[in-house]
Amino acid sequence: MAVILITPLLSERVHLPGIVGLIIGGMLIGPFGFNLLNLGGVIEILATVGLLYLMFTAGLEVDTHLFQKTRSKTIVFGLLTYALPQIFGTLFGHWLGLNWMGAVLLGSAIASHTLLALPVVTQLGIMRNEAVSIAVGATVLTDITAFLVLAIVAGSPDGSQISSLVILKQIGFILVYAALILFLVPRAGKFFFKRFTTRAVEFQFMLVVLLIASFTAELIGMHAVVGSFLAGLAINSSLPPHSAVKSQVTFMGESFFIPIFLMYSGMLTDPRAAILDSRSLIAGIGLTIGAYLTKFLAAWIAGKYFHFSREQVLTIWGLTQSQAAVTIPTMLIGVQLGLFPQSLFNGAITMILITSLTSPMIVQRFGKHLQPTKQVSINKNWFDRILVPIANPATQEILLNLALVLARSVNGILMPLSVIRDNSNKAKELVSEHQFTENLRSFIMDPKANIQPKQRIDSSISNGILRTALEKKASMILMGWTGKSSYHANIFGNDIDQVFWRAEIPVIVVRANHPVNAFEKVAWVITSKSAVTDLTDVSISIISTFAQELNVPLEIIAQEPFNTKLEESLAHLKLDLDWTIKTVSAQNIRREVSNLAHTTLLLTTTRGSRQHFQSVMGKEPEQFAAAFSGSIGIIRHP
Repeated sequence: MAVILITPLLSERVHLPGIVGLIIGGMLIGPFGFNLLNLGGVIEILATVGLLYLMFTAGLEVDTHLFQKTRSKTIVFGLLTYALPQIFGTLFGHWLGLNWMGAVLLGSAIASHTLLALPVVTQLGIMRNEAVSIAVGATVLTDITAFLVLAIVAGSPDGSQISSLVILKQIGFILVYAALILFLVPRAGKFFFKRFTTRAVEFQFMLVVLLIASFTAELIGMHAVVGSFLAGLAINSSLPPHSAVKSQVTFMGESFFIPIFLMYSGMLTDPRAAILDSRSLIAGIGLTIGAYLTKFLAAWIAGKYFHFSREQVLTIWGLTQSQAAVTIPTMLIGVQLGLFPQSLFNGAITMILITSLTSPMIVQRFGKHLQPTKQVSINKNWFDRILVPIANPATQEILLNLALVLARSVNGILMPLSVIRDNSNKAKELVSEHQFTENLRSFIMDPKANIQPKQRIDSSISNGILRTALEKKASMILMGWTGKSSYHANIFGNDIDQVFWRAEIPVIVVRANHPVNAFEKVAWVITSKSAVTDLTDVSISIISTFAQELNVPLEIIAQEPFNTKLEESLAHLKLDLDWTIKTVSAQNIRREVSNLAHTTLLLTTTRGSRQHFQSVMGKEPEQFAAAFSGSIGIIRHP
């Protein structure tokens, strides 16, 4: 634990990736160093879990929308940056005396790459530059292909059972297995998350999925890491990108299991042999030169074909040259299968250390000259400071987590608010701010959440909400709703109505019947009257952010001719989400709403005064609430 704590800190102090410190720390305490820790026993078990965790979190962090956005160019570059190192590694392995199965596996190990320099890209603000997007998307392609090769080789390490028929059979197994995982797990996740909202239970569910998928992969002849990677992809598609439980899983892996695996990889490495042993030295030099040359050649060819600048080509090269996430487990598995000698593993660790050093430096050197690709930006300032009045204990957890998902989209602030009337007997029950915060933390278990709870005593609930919104510069108010009116003259109930009509910032009133992780779709209903005045950039911005941050498709239910205008607006914005427009007649809107799945979040938008709302919407919110059993949100902006 001391090595896991100290070595990354020391490594970062000298501007090296933390992974370098962990590997070196493992070398020092392992049997080839000071021999402070043996390879077997508990450390090996934890390292095995760490390997599965590494691949699982890699699947969790894949940006599938980014991959789809630059699909054609990404596929071309992905094929280049995989095929060239694969060919080199296979020939180099054959030259070193490996059998063909070992040589092919060696090629796949250096064909993949790890985006160790991605934090540099984020700091430079060039993540959306086209060249960077293609390099990031190609990572998905190279990793999946490398896992496919690993699965085939692991099925028959000596190659005795390998034939074109066997390869096709193995690919068929993998495709069926992957389809089942990617189809069943998201649906099982939605079913589970709809019924159980405890963070600990959600976390345990994800670990069960990880281990069952890994074990099943082994049963059909693949390596467990293939199953863990696919499980990560499947869970990724069923959770919001800023999900609290996803943060928990990542935190557990990054702070414990994955560092143990990286340290264990260092323990397996003989640092003296990497320098003094001629075979290890030759392997290290050959693999390093091969990785540099083939990755550069792939970047150069793609740059010529896509007309990239010199800085873009060199930035791509810097991003794709580093080896770690897939290379380390592949080399380790190769040793375990008897395909690689220890000297080759030592050489591969040398390559990993060197490319881990140069990759961030090259990206820093040439990436600073790049500019992000120009695109229409979506205004998300509405989610900077979200005020959430809480009163109903039964729904406050869902409301707060929904607001948290939206706030996290811009690293915003969540402000839960408790208001007590000054003439109420409950005024004396006002708890300390610390106690109020601790009560909220019991069900908002996200360590990255920026929560600023507020309490106040006021003459009325609505006055307390409006004054707090003004004093704390809230950008949006999100309130709970029962789905029916409390008074004949009001739409939502007295206090909510007062806030809804008097607030000078966007207000969202939500009847939340399902947890955040259980939503499967966002539906936006646009009537003929509302489309004339309410179809604005603000509405599109808020609605699209809901769908993006919940990681679900958007379905727009609209009438002609507004469907054409909407289609043009959404196509122009180039949103990172799946959206469709369903055209219906005015008479069929309510029937269409009633047919929506209950795991849908139904949203409508309005603006302006009460009179405008009543002339445009009438009693539709109440009618929708009566016809539809799922969650409903009414959004009003001034």
